[in-house]
Amino acid sequence: MEVDNDTQPTVNIDETLTIQCDWHLALREPISLFWLGIKRSGAAKSEFFDVQVTKLVDEYGFAVMPGEGTIKSSAFTKILLDELKNLHVTFQGKTTIFVAPRVLEGHIMDVYRCMYFPSGLVVLSGGMDMTVKIWGVDSGKCAATLKGHTQAVTGLGIIGVGREVLSCSNDGTARMWECRDSKTVKTWNFGKGRCADLSVSVDCSRFAVICESNFLSVIDLHGDQVRRDIKLPSEPSALCFSNDEAGEIVFVGFEDGSVGAYNVAQQHLIGQIKTQKSSVKCLKYFCNRLLVAFNDGGVFAYPIPSLPQKSGESTDESENIISAEYELTGADCDPIYDIAIHKRSVYTCCRDGVVRMYKLLWNT
Repeated sequence: MEVDNDTQPTVNIDETLTIQCDWHLALREPISLFWLGIKRSGAAKSEFFDVQVTKLVDEYGFAVMPGEGTIKSSAFTKILLDELKNLHVTFQGKTTIFVAPRVLEGHIMDVYRCMYFPSGLVVLSGGMDMTVKIWGVDSGKCAATLKGHTQAVTGLGIIGVGREVLSCSNDGTARMWECRDSKTVKTWNFGKGRCADLSVSVDCSRFAVICESNFLSVIDLHGDQVRRDIKLPSEPSALCFSNDEAGEIVFVGFEDGSVGAYNVAQQHLIGQIKTQKSSVKCLKYFCNRLLVAFNDGGVFAYPIPSLPQKSGESTDESENIISAEYELTGADCDPIYDIAIHKRSVYTCCRDGVVRMYKLLWNT
């Protein structure tokens, strides 16, 4: 397909605030401190500010102390808590909402992926033991174990109501499973190194896999099962489809901390988020927001109302400075392996063995 070479992808430069991972514990004390940090684009290091919390009878007071860098504390124009005790911080006109976790503990080994079936009564999981497991939510028991991969399971997908599921693995293959008898229906061998992640389009008409040799493969599940291979600029680490029915847009996260949006039909990049963070571990698209989980434990929700394409010779004209709308806190430098979303709740699973639940006020 012929592509207009003058079309420039929109580049968004991330300058989101960071916060002390256990900031919410400061709310328990009459007077306490936590820190906020910001790293400007092109800066060699982050600047940090102490925030004093004063607990009053039925509200909290916040005061930002002067830092040692060039940014003045007056750049923080508003700090407040909402009814869910999420912290709203406005810095230079942009507001980030920090969401504290409710902690559920119990895991003792790495589980890389987990997701709900559409019914909400069954959970699918996969990880280091090379198996895919199906769990009953009410009983908490494993109903079935799907065996066939020869290395760790790195991605999962559910087709329709869940009679069939998909998985990908470090063994370089993807498999379609029939849940009823725990058998493999079809195997795809991509021959492009380890598979890092898998995602299924909203209408279940296609699925996508990323491989370590810098390829995105999109496979139609109906008809001739056409496969499209898109060469990527660097090693990918996570992916998800947007919420469009046809699955035309795929978001890919990279080891360098950036995220790219790719048009499947045109097979080219149409938008990008550049960050100064660690590698992307997980992507989810929900309510016109892209949730990005990083290797350092950060989880950020970026509003993605549209993906405009701009024309011109200079890519500088296509750059925007953006800030995440939400930051989900609690993990202290441990990778977030996966994210699950149910209505207003977001669940994260982390290498520290903790599943965290966050309540958000976004419209569903």
